[in-house]
This record gives sequence, structure tokens and C-alpha cells, in this order.
Amino acid sequence: MSLLSSLFSGVTGLTAYGNAMSILGNNIANVNTTGFKSGRPIFSDILSQSLGSSSQIGRGVQLSRVDTIFQQGSFETTENVTDLAVDGAGFFVVKDQTGQFYTRAGNFHFDQSGYLVNPEGLRLQGKVVDNTGQAVGSVVDISIGSSTAPPQATRDGVNPGSGVIVAANIDSRVTPPVLPFSATNANATSNFSTSVTVYDSLGNSHLLNIYFRKAGGNSWEFHVTADGADIAGGTAGVQMEIGAGGTLGFTTAGLLQSQSISQLTFDFTGGATPGQVIGFNFGDAIAAGGTGRNGITQYGAPSAVSYQKQDGYTLGGLRNISINQSGLITGIFTNGQTLNLYQIFLADFKNASGLTKQGKNLFSQSVESGEPIIGPPATSGKGTITANSLEMSNVDLAAEFVKMIT
Repeated sequence: MSLLSSLFSGVTGLTAYGNAMSILGNNIANVNTTGFKSGRPIFSDILSQSLGSSSQIGRGVQLSRVDTIFQQGSFETTENVTDLAVDGAGFFVVKDQTGQFYTRAGNFHFDQSGYLVNPEGLRLQGKVVDNTGQAVGSVVDISIGSSTAPPQATRDGVNPGSGVIVAANIDSRVTPPVLPFSATNANATSNFSTSVTVYDSLGNSHLLNIYFRKAGGNSWEFHVTADGADIAGGTAGVQMEIGAGGTLGFTTAGLLQSQSISQLTFDFTGGATPGQVIGFNFGDAIAAGGTGRNGITQYGAPSAVSYQKQDGYTLGGLRNISINQSGLITGIFTNGQTLNLYQIFLADFKNASGLTKQGKNLFSQSVESGEPIIGPPATSGKGTITANSLEMSNVDLAAEFVKMIT
């Protein structure tokens, strides 16, 4: 009878180590699987009977559990910005109609509906970022394929850098035109001009012409015109002067001494907000506490524009995205603007080894793992996110073969 028991004890060894070989074989098979975490067999003995107070006979061995080793895998650099890797603790949170899952595999892409998904179509989770840069609301599917950057009207110039800014030299050697300025005969009644495209509240573009006319000595006038088709009550093809223009005064050294009328009011056509005020800034005049050098100057050199900008823009479509270490997804739009759209959230567990493998690089929570702790990257012990990278399998091929031989 004892001989028979010993044979059955040997059978338990064959069974346990056969299962262990399956675990090792699975590790080796997944040596190139993105985000794969290797398994480790844990054995325990089987107690059969006791002989007296201190003598015990074992009945063999059993595979008591399979531990998942969450050691960090190495990173592979890719050219895809939506390839993501978690550097440190934590899991990406993904969801489909069957429930919520967790993964270390960050090979995401945009599907036909604009959602950020993994190869199996599960949607990456995060929070919407508001205008202040804060993640708000609940964790939702990340969808940015249809994001747009709203237009902005050219502003009134009250804040530094807003409105229309022009830096140029206007030739001190020219003589004043004989006739007063006329919008319908602007070239003959001015000495120099430049054009700038501005935007209304709907993002419609409008071309403005700025004419400079020497008034005598070191004094100049500037006049702003637009095609009548752009101005309420105007006639298409006929230039209209906006307001009464303004004046520029220069020192005998060619520096901007003063500037009058820095704001003009426009009633653009096309349904935009009427009475749009646009600021015009020609430099830091000495009378306003500036140096007179940064902007319009009057030197004995040909008239030419050196710098020109305005702060309005039209509607922008999404051109590209960037993702930083905090998981912040920033949209780069065709109108030159950047907007923060979403923040990727990560999940962590008190006992990650207790997660249940679901296949396809997915894990689900279990009683042993505990509830997920979901939050932004780089908080509460969670790792950071690295874009253009994928975490490779953490399988050590040489070590697995040694274990198999053993």
C-alpha cells in the first residue's frame, strides 16, 4: 500500500511540474508581446498523514498559485504619438460594453469615430480638461477626433500683444502728398501702405489696408480702410475709411514720440458681432514712457515693414496631438492654436498580483486585488506616461529556459 502511495505522490509531481512547464512555455511564447507580464509557478507540499507527534508523511506537491510578476519591462521607441508606456506603477484603464479592464499595453490608435482605443477596440479612459487646464467631471472615453479650436476675433489692444501690431520704418525723405487722404484714391494720397488680415467674432477674415501719409515735418497720419463688401452699408469693390485715422509724431532722431487713436470700431458683415473694436499699436512712444525704437521709426531709409502681427484667428481643425508625462493630451490645430483636451488617468491596486488575467493583455479586478485607485499619473505613487514608446514584455528568455531545464 505504501508503494502505491509513493507512486501517486510521484504523479502529483508530474502534474504540478507539467503545469509549471505550461507557464514557462507561455512566458517564452509572449517574449515579444507588448506589456506582457510573466507568470511564476508557486508550489506547496501536500500533507497526507502523521506518524506520532512529530513524524509526518507527505503526499506529493501541488501548484498552489501562479504569481504575475509586474516588474517593469524595457521601452521601445516608436514613431506613433499614441503609443504609450507607463513608467512606474499603474495601469491604463480601458472599457467596452462588457466592462472595465486594465492593461500595461499602450499601443493605442484612433478609431473611425475618433475614440482612442487599443487593438481590440476598448476605449482608453480619462477626464476632460477645461479652459483652466484642470481635469473635471468623471472618467470617460477619450474622444478627440472631432475636436476643433474656436475662432477668436482680433482684439482691442488693451492687453499687451493684442490687436494689430506693426513695426516699420517710414522714409523721412518723402514729401507730403498734395491732396488730402482719400480712401478711393489711397495710393496717390499716401506715401506708404501695408495690409493685414483680421478676424471677426465668427472667424471670418477681413483684409485691412493701413496707409501712412506724411503731414509735414516729423508728423504723419495713418488711415485704415477696408473693402465695402466687408463693412455693413459698404459697396463691394470700393474702399471705405474706418474712423478718422490717427497721427504719429517723431523726434528729430527718428524715434516715435507720440501716437493718437489706437482703436477703431468695425461693423463687419456676415453676422459677426457689430461694433468690433480693434487696437492698432505702432510701438512704444516716448510720450507713453517707451523708448520710441520698438515699432514705427522715421529714418532716412526706404519705407519697409519689419514686423507685423494680429491676435485673431479662424476656426481650427485638429492637426496633431502631444501627450506629456502627466498624461495631458494637447491638441495642435490648423489655426496655430494649442488646447488641452483630456488627461489620461491610471489605475493602481493594493495587490496588483491579485488581478485576474483576461487575455489580450487585459486584467480585471478581483477580491484579492482590491478596488482600483484611479487618478492622474505621477500622483499617489502612480508612474508617469511616456509617449512614442511601448513597454515590452518583461520575460527574461535566458532565465525561462534555465527554469525549463531545471
